[in-house]
Amino acid sequence: MASDPHETATRAAFEEITRRELAREAVTMALYVSITLLAALVALPSDDVPGTLHTAALIWGGAAGLALAHWLAFDVGARLFETARLDRLHRLGGPVSLAAALSVALVASIPILIAPDDVASEVAISVLAFILAAAGFAVGRRSGAGLMRALAGGVILLVAAGLVVAIKIAIDH
Repeated sequence: MASDPHETATRAAFEEITRRELAREAVTMALYVSITLLAALVALPSDDVPGTLHTAALIWGGAAGLALAHWLAFDVGARLFETARLDRLHRLGGPVSLAAALSVALVASIPILIAPDDVASEVAISVLAFILAAAGFAVGRRSGAGLMRALAGGVILLVAAGLVVAIKIAIDH
């Protein structure tokens, strides 16, 4: 028995929406973790700056903690607004967020593991800032902007993230 072509088209459209939403969730988490870790590293007083392994531990612990907290909140929120059975998007949202957060930790950790202890935090800050600037650049290019406008978009996102970091530090101290 052949399936209904409308049902197949609807299922394919739903799968595409789910794929896009999961990708958006991953990018959102990666940017959130980047900004939050950037704030944590920048806020450390210079005499408390940890060495390479301590910086890596701070990055991995922060990324995992943020992702797991988000996963819990995402799951509870989904259950509050869904019926008894969660759909694929809600079942995969947590693992996708965790994978994205740990990807940021990996990208930020690799360079610092080869950096000297006295510059490990600065290297991590630079990598996290680069992730944010690259995202701003990608947004510009995806929207059809030329090279210079896309670069400006990267700088603008970096400045906006810097303001968020500055506000977080000002409120915390």
